[in-house]
This record gives sequence, C-alpha cells and structure tokens, in this order.
Amino acid sequence: MLQLRADCFALAKRATVVLFALMSALLLLASVSQPAQSQTYKVIHNFTVNGGATPYGGPVFDRFGNMYGTTYVGGRFGAGGVYRLSRLGSSWSYSLLYSLKGLTDGAGPAFGTLAIGPGGTLFGTTEGGGYFGTTFAICPYANCARRESVVHSFGIGSDGAEPIGGVVFDSAGNFYGTTLLGGAFGKIGRASCRERV
Repeated sequence: MLQLRADCFALAKRATVVLFALMSALLLLASVSQPAQSQTYKVIHNFTVNGGATPYGGPVFDRFGNMYGTTYVGGRFGAGGVYRLSRLGSSWSYSLLYSLKGLTDGAGPAFGTLAIGPGGTLFGTTEGGGYFGTTFAICPYANCARRESVVHSFGIGSDGAEPIGGVVFDSAGNFYGTTLLGGAFGKIGRASCRERV
C-alpha cells in the first residue's frame, strides 16, 4: 500500500512538472509573438457606367505609381474602356483614357489585366468587337500621335477568337496571349511589340 501511494505521488509530481512546462512554453510564446496589426480598407474609386463599370481584370502599376485597368462595360460608347488612377496627395484621381467603340477597336475587355510594354504603352484584349475580339495598344501619355490602335483583330482565318485572358511580355518584347475559341479548345499566340500608338 505504501508503494502504491509513493507511485501515485510520483505520477502526480511528473504530471505537475509536465503541466508547468507546457504552461511556461505557452506563456513564452505569447510574450514573444508580435501583436496583430490592424488593417484598414479604403475605397479609392467607385466605378460608374459613364466612366466605365465592371472592372473584371485586375489593375497594373507603372513605374510612376499610376494604376491602370479596364472596364468591361460603360464609358462613352458603352463598350468598356481603359482607365488610370493617379495619386493626388492622399487620394486618387480617376481618368478614362479611352472608351472602346465596340466596332473595329473592340468591346468588353474581359478578365485579363493590361500589360505595360517596354516604352510604357498599355496592351490589352477585348472579348468582342473587331471580328471576334481584338488585341489593342493604348498610349497613356498626353503627347501621343494616337491614343489607341488595334494590334490584331481575331476571327479572320485560323487565329482563334475571343482573347479574354490578356497578354504577357517576354524579355525580347514579344507578347503572348490566348483565345477562348479556335482550334479544338482555344489557341495561344505570339506577336512582336512595336509601340506605334
């Protein structure tokens, strides 16, 4: 009986030591962990139909901190457009750079983001317009000879249709994009970049 009592005390002592070690470890972790920093969320622009609405594609930033993106609908002709948000003190200034007309220049820049070419020209795609979508170039600067030009109009021949995914550049300045339709289940293509806007 004395041995059983001694074993119980030893077991209780070990349990107390283990519990004390766990509590000490938890207190140590709690004291050295960084406090959570609160995050703030601020709306910097509300899209409207007149200025362009439904911005499906994500924005991109140029080297000066300007934010560029596309709207699927709205703008002057209702076919979407390309916008710029520029820092103005602690707020942002919105400007619609180009309103797509829905004809040969395209309509409905869909889900891809714009790509910024080596000289700062913005390249993007439209789901509609042209024949079956376009790849376009927009000059974001005030001193451009032309604001917009169509790089390629899809749906003529076997080049595919509805390039909704945007474009990306390689290190040589060529850009690549995909089409939703054409071939068996879409296509991927490459074009040379000539910033001629």
